[in-house]
Amino acid sequence: MRIYWDLTKHCNLKCSHCYNAPQREAAARDAVWERKRELLLQLISKYPEAVIHFLGGEPFVSPDFERAVELCARAAVKVEVTTNGTIHAPWAFKLLTKINHLYVSIDGANERINDELRGIGVFAQSLAFLKAAVGSGVVASISFTVTSKNIQDIDGILALFKESGANSLILSPIKLIGSAKGSEEILGITAQEYFTFVERIAKMSLGENLKIHATGGSARFKDYIKWRFFNDIVDVDPFCGSAQNQLRVSSTGHLLPCASGEVSPYFKRGDWQPPEGQQDFVLPKTLLTTAQQFQLHTSTAPPDVCADCDYRKAKKCYGGCPVKRTYGPAKLCEQILEKVSANSELQWLR
Repeated sequence: MRIYWDLTKHCNLKCSHCYNAPQREAAARDAVWERKRELLLQLISKYPEAVIHFLGGEPFVSPDFERAVELCARAAVKVEVTTNGTIHAPWAFKLLTKINHLYVSIDGANERINDELRGIGVFAQSLAFLKAAVGSGVVASISFTVTSKNIQDIDGILALFKESGANSLILSPIKLIGSAKGSEEILGITAQEYFTFVERIAKMSLGENLKIHATGGSARFKDYIKWRFFNDIVDVDPFCGSAQNQLRVSSTGHLLPCASGEVSPYFKRGDWQPPEGQQDFVLPKTLLTTAQQFQLHTSTAPPDVCADCDYRKAKKCYGGCPVKRTYGPAKLCEQILEKVSANSELQWLR
C-alpha cells in the first residue's frame, strides 16, 4: 500500500506550471494537527507495511510536517517526500535522515531554464538540497516535469542527473491545469513531442545503467521502448485511480477514492497521429481520466472509502466496497469495462 498525502496546499514558490492554481492555494484550509495525527495513526495501524508519501503544496512549509515524519519514524513506517528543496533550515536537513526516499522537483538542466519556471535562485537551492540528501545517505530522485521549455535539452537533463548523484530520474509530461491552465502554447507539448523525447532518452541512456522512469505512457508504448532500445524506462499508470493499492489523503484530512480534483489532458492538441497499430500510445479521448470521471459523477464530497482498489486484479469494480459502488470511481470502472468490451483495439486494457 502506498499512501499519497497532500499535507498542505500552501507553498513558498509560485511556479508557472504548478497544477495547484493560485486561487486554490489562497483558499486552502489545511486540517488541524489533531485530525492529521488521528488519521495517520489509523492508517499506520491498518497498513503497517505501507509507504507514506507526503506532497503539497510544499510539505516542508507545513507546521505539521516534522512531527508527521517523526510519528512515522517511531512507528517504523517508510516515508517518501516530494519537495522543491528550497527550505534549508537546520531542522530540515536533520529530518532528511528519517526520510526513506526524497523526490526533489527540478524542471530544467540549468539555472536559466529551471528558474524561468520556478523562480530566481531556485535551481541552485534545489540542487544543493538534493546533494545534501544524497550526502546523508538518503535515496533521492529528481522529479522532472517535461515542458516546451526543456524538452529539447536531453543532453543537459542527463548531465544534471549524473552530476547530482540522484538515485533515479522521474520524467512526467506537464499537466495543463492549475497555474499552467491557459499556457498550452507557451508550456504545453504534444504527444508526439513527448514520445519522441522518451525515445531519445531511452536511446541516449542505453548501457549507462541509469534508473529513469517516464510516466504518461501506455502498456504498448512501454513494450515498444523496451524491445526497441532494451530500456525499460516507461511507467504505466493503470486505471482505477493512480494505481492498484494506492490511497490519497487530502490536505483537509480526508481519504479520497483513488484520485480527485481537476485533471486536464497531458498533451496539447497536435496534428500528429500515432503510427499504424500504435493508436493506444495515447488513450482515446472517449476514456476520461479517473479524476474527470470523479468530478463528473460526484456532486458532493466523498465520505471515507475503502482503500484497496482491486479492479486490475479482480476484473471488476471495487470488489464489494458499497461506498465506491455509489460514487464516481465505481461508475468509472463500469464505463471502462463497457468501452473495452465494445472495442477490440482496447482489449489490452484488461
